[in-house]
Amino acid sequence: MVGDRSVCNGLLRDWVSWQREPDQDERSPFHLLTAVLDGLSPPRELLRPGAKPVRLAVGESIDYPTLVSHDGEPIPVVHASAAVQRVLALSYLLVWTWSEHLQAARLLRQEPTRRVSNAPGTSRRWSMRLPTW
Repeated sequence: MVGDRSVCNGLLRDWVSWQREPDQDERSPFHLLTAVLDGLSPPRELLRPGAKPVRLAVGESIDYPTLVSHDGEPIPVVHASAAVQRVLALSYLLVWTWSEHLQAARLLRQEPTRRVSNAPGTSRRWSMRLPTW
């Protein structure tokens, strides 16, 4: 929250929302999330989004995103290991930030940046060139 405004829906809601968007292409947030998960997955354990969200309890109106397990069964992300949940959080953070940057640039009629760097005043300087998603 920023003041009384919500600026982020969170991993669970955004993932489900992105997954349900019609007309997805290689620049859609869900496609980017899938690509980032692929890039951050351990070599023998590909993290792939499941085909559809699932409900976990009667009387609860929350749809949970899933991952495809090694045997093809959907696993709700809230039941994934702590290590996998950290990878999911990082993936979400990267995709959400990039998607919001693109939307802000569009609203401001500016070109989106192609470079990310750390905040001024931090002890170590770094920067990274963004892929052309």
